[in-house]
Amino acid sequence: MNLKTALLYGSLAMLLSCGTTQPFYTVEQSENPILEAPYQETDIAYEVFLIGDCGKPNLKTQEPTLRLLENQLKESGEKSAVVFLGDNIYDFGLPAQTDVEARQEAEDRINESLNILKTYQGSPFFVPGNHDWNRSQEGGLKAVQREEAYIENYLDRGNVFIPDDACPGPQEIPLTDDLILVALDSEWYLNGHHEVDKATSPCEVIEKEPEYIQALKETLERNKNKKVLMVAHHPLLSTGTHGGYHPFKSHFFPLTDLNKKAWVPLPILGSVYVGWRKFLGHPQDMPHKIYQDYIEQMLATFEPYDNLIYANGHEHILQYFQKDGNHFITSGAGTKKSYARRGKDAQFTYGHKGFAKLIYGKDGKGFLEFWTAKDGGEEGILIYRQKIF
Repeated sequence: MNLKTALLYGSLAMLLSCGTTQPFYTVEQSENPILEAPYQETDIAYEVFLIGDCGKPNLKTQEPTLRLLENQLKESGEKSAVVFLGDNIYDFGLPAQTDVEARQEAEDRINESLNILKTYQGSPFFVPGNHDWNRSQEGGLKAVQREEAYIENYLDRGNVFIPDDACPGPQEIPLTDDLILVALDSEWYLNGHHEVDKATSPCEVIEKEPEYIQALKETLERNKNKKVLMVAHHPLLSTGTHGGYHPFKSHFFPLTDLNKKAWVPLPILGSVYVGWRKFLGHPQDMPHKIYQDYIEQMLATFEPYDNLIYANGHEHILQYFQKDGNHFITSGAGTKKSYARRGKDAQFTYGHKGFAKLIYGKDGKGFLEFWTAKDGGEEGILIYRQKIF
């Protein structure tokens, strides 16, 4: 392929690759995607901030999304929580101290998230993702245990890494009298359960089948008269790349999925690569049979209930779905952004860095917001606010 042809491919790919360069809203919400502020401060019962995939921040200057989050956490106060939705440290979680260079880099990365919590008066929480599990490779369980110990020692605020002890969960944490946080380790279900030593494990759930789903069913039934916020790393609904949706450029320049500067034209191999991820996939992709099992089991478990919000990271996008009376939030764009296709039953989609915020009113209503950073994070841009229950 000559240079002229490559440039033509490149121009066309960049032109057609953008799924969500602007926020996508459903037709019903497009006329008024940002409702007026629903409450005065005294009318708010609780707030929860949701941010994922913060594991690769800018280390030269503060990551704008983290700076914006830090400012909003200061304003939010005691009646609030922030949940980091996994992939807290790229690329292989927290290495052992014997790997000095890699360990220092990993500590520098997680410290960017931890340092914004120094004066925070609310409740911080961290759940693990596949990168925290040594990128789903052998040794992941120990990597998660190291990360839990490091974070809890650094913050000195008790059990903030959930579920405890690198267990799969579900772990219940009451936030208010009628709001329950339920933490799951979705990577444990997909891959991590292989490393469990059943003879010595402190976890109540040590078998994937049927204990994981059975424990979740019991948790939901026990809290059926309360509001449930379930947090995990992996999405159940998505129009992002892990969901099998890819930009046009991936057909011609597949290496840009790994390195955004790798504009090497590979049109045939690119289409094969996209087809593989869309119809077969890696275990971290939703089309893969292991992941499909997780989705089917979870959605079937949720179906009898209508009091649930499921929040996750993994996809480096901001997205919201409503299905069968429950709510599904993806907020995995803390330090990365990626492609997401518009529509496909999503109420909102944006391929941009940012985070989500839930506002629970004393009147029993709940609102969802999405925020992105402006001016290095000194200010924020509210791009979505809707009543969700």
